[in-house]
Amino acid sequence: MSRSIPLPRLFLLALMVAVLATASVVRSGGAQFNESAGILSNALAPNVPTQVFPISAVPIHRIIYIWTSVSGATKYQIQVFRGATLILNKALPSTVCVSGTCSFRHNVDLPNASYTWRVRAFVGGFWQGFSAWQTFSVSLPNTGFFSPFTSDAVDWMAHKGLWALEGSNYITTAGVASKASSISHINVYSALTYEARMKRTGCVECANVLIIRGNPVLDTVG
Repeated sequence: MSRSIPLPRLFLLALMVAVLATASVVRSGGAQFNESAGILSNALAPNVPTQVFPISAVPIHRIIYIWTSVSGATKYQIQVFRGATLILNKALPSTVCVSGTCSFRHNVDLPNASYTWRVRAFVGGFWQGFSAWQTFSVSLPNTGFFSPFTSDAVDWMAHKGLWALEGSNYITTAGVASKASSISHINVYSALTYEARMKRTGCVECANVLIIRGNPVLDTVG
């Protein structure tokens, strides 16, 4: 036996089906996924961190990464790329977070270039979705010189002692018995602001010395 459905009820049923067909869901740890369109939207789930710094050009080589904390997170993973080259991939405990923000200082000097980074949280025993890629650039004037001693010692000239690169961003020497070991960087600069790091091991009575000298052009006053 067949039954007819009144037109108003049939219209209401069709409307309910249309609403259900276009509904969207939020998948744990990720962005919103629209079932009808089959694509991810730009809306992030609540358990995805937001990058705070860096988010633009920065005039520093050694970066401190800052992002918002996620409630219930026990650790975080941060990734940094220069193009397709992985620069940093590190898991960090939640102790890096204080008062709603987390931070990590990467003790590597980044050269002038463009970079992208992202971060995700570990919540409830699972890694959640990554934040969107954030682009920043390291931009410092190409004047003077910058020697991180990570792969070379360009323009440095050894005068005494045998000098060699060490794996911890130093150029080192074992010294010369009863004499001073020395190395120099010589160039022409219109102005000079310097920053240097030195350390000594094995000799508590010895000293480190940094000497800056020049050949200035004297004015009429002398």
